Amino acid sequence: MFWRFLFAMFFSSLIGMELFIATTSAYSEWRLRHVVASDSFPGLLQQDFATLAPTLELARIDPTLCRSVLQSLLVSSAALKKIASGDPILLIRLAQTGRLSLGYQWNGQTICRYPASPMPTIGNSQEQLHFSSAEMSASAVPARLTLDLQPLSFLTLMQQTIKEMPWNILLVFIAFMNFCCAITLAPILVRRIKRAEKVARGWTEGNMRTRIKDPRHDEFGNLVRSFNQLADSFVDVIKVKQELAAFEERNRLARDLHDTAKQRAFALNLQLTALAALGTSNLAETNRLASSTLSLVHHLQSDLSNVIKRLSASTIAEVGIREALRQEIANLFDGAGIVWEIRIPDEVDAVLRDTSQLAQQLLLIAIEASANVLKHASARHIVVSLVESCDEYMLSIEDDGKGLDSVPTPSLGMGLTNMRLRARGLPNGEFSIVNRDGGGAVVAVRFQL
Repeated sequence: MFWRFLFAMFFSSLIGMELFIATTSAYSEWRLRHVVASDSFPGLLQQDFATLAPTLELARIDPTLCRSVLQSLLVSSAALKKIASGDPILLIRLAQTGRLSLGYQWNGQTICRYPASPMPTIGNSQEQLHFSSAEMSASAVPARLTLDLQPLSFLTLMQQTIKEMPWNILLVFIAFMNFCCAITLAPILVRRIKRAEKVARGWTEGNMRTRIKDPRHDEFGNLVRSFNQLADSFVDVIKVKQELAAFEERNRLARDLHDTAKQRAFALNLQLTALAALGTSNLAETNRLASSTLSLVHHLQSDLSNVIKRLSASTIAEVGIREALRQEIANLFDGAGIVWEIRIPDEVDAVLRDTSQLAQQLLLIAIEASANVLKHASARHIVVSLVESCDEYMLSIEDDGKGLDSVPTPSLGMGLTNMRLRARGLPNGEFSIVNRDGGGAVVAVRFQL
């Protein structure tokens, strides 16, 4: 970031310098045209020549001395000072570039000129301004002072100015100044960014209590406050989602208890009442009711045990979905004589460990499907797998039991509904259950992360 900041400052300074040069050069050219076009300029030039005419007459016998007198006119002439706003260096530069030329004529002949070389044509400009001031010498011979000026167009002026600039020195100066500014200003901004980055990294790791501290009221400070407000809103959303998840889980447990334990308890109460009424009057019927009652008690205990195990199971963030699922399946199929197998690669288990809420829904779907296999399928073998392919994950519970056709629809209604709802809550989640060709069924859940 430091070098990008330095390059941006250098580039902007260079552009700014060029714009400044262009502006000042354009103003100087406008002032030159404005001054020479004024009515007072010829009069000032005539006064300058009247003052200098005797000296030029004496120096006319020596062209070198005559040119020296004309050169001195550059710094003493009131008319020329008005052109350059009192800057003699500008007049000298105009003379050196050939844009200004002074001449002295005696009796119609040019005695000397300054600069000595003829005025060149600069760029594409063909325009030249000519001024002449006449004076009678002491010997009554006509003498004349001439001034030639060559104005430039804006494009030609820019080319001439850029050509004359000492770019080597200028670039070194700009680079040095920008480097000093960069090493002063860039660390201030970098420190603020690093503070924000440290807090943002904590957010990604789950520490939502920290906030970015930046009290300055500039653009970056406003951005920081927006991120803090976003974090506050995100915390509120997480709380709402957690409350909704707890509410949904309570509703699911209530449905499970209502459809299993409550109904069995009601039937148990009826059978115990009938058993008490029969007494020993009908031993065969009493034995049958007792056997049925014991069976209901066993199922009721199993239903309550399943609910308790789900509430007390190890969290996925602690042990991973593979171990949590292994514990659940082991408890569910204990003593059932069903051979079960779990196939979850290490990399998939590691990914889902970081998304425990999503993995919890997968765990509940797998438990529900496995419980249905235990209750209805009469299966000997079940395989629970969770694989990833092309950024798509698939959870499947496959058994070799009777298949769907042999299971009454009401028996699976609530369980299927719960599994579908959980599957649709996953990212791009899809739920399906089909019969296998060789017997049994496959419950599949597809989703993406």
